Amino acid sequence: MERVTYPNPEVQQVLERFYLRRVLDLELDAQAAEALGVLGIPVAIIADADGNELARIEGFVEPQDYARQLKDLAGE
Repeated sequence: MERVTYPNPEVQQVLERFYLRRVLDLELDAQAAEALGVLGIPVAIIADADGNELARIEGFVEPQDYARQLKDLAGE
C-alpha cells in the first residue's frame, strides 16, 4: 500500500480532500494494534472526528478501488 496505493495521484487527491491521515507502525506498537483489534496488516481504519470507527479496509487494495471506497465512505 505504501509503495503502490498511497502514492497514487487519485488516492492522494481523495485523502487530501476528505481525510486526515495518521500512520501507526503496528509492527512496532503492539499495544495500539491490540487496542484497535488489528489482526493483520495492511489495514486502514476510517474513523469520525470523535474516533468512532466507520469502516475498516484490510489487505492490499489497488489504487482505483481504494479511491472509490474512500469516496463512497465520504458520500461522494
